Amino acid sequence: MKNIVISLLIFAIMVINIAFSLKYLNKVSDDLRRLNDEIEQYITDNDWDKAYKSSIDFKEKWKNYSEKLKLFVDHQEMDNIEIELWKL
Repeated sequence: MKNIVISLLIFAIMVINIAFSLKYLNKVSDDLRRLNDEIEQYITDNDWDKAYKSSIDFKEKWKNYSEKLKLFVDHQEMDNIEIELWKL
């Protein structure tokens, strides 16, 4: 009986952790997508100064987010994103 309780407790902790991870991933992706759309709009409008400032903001946010994302996202995908960022 003790093993079942421990197993259920570990399972519940894992489910809660997954829920918080998904919430964080959605927050990060929405924030970065918003910045990406903003940069794209500035480029379309030929407003290069604002596009540059937004791209710098994007890189700073990515730097902050990437440290936490490395805990639960494939490192190869993280490397691919960082390579694409440096191409900007």
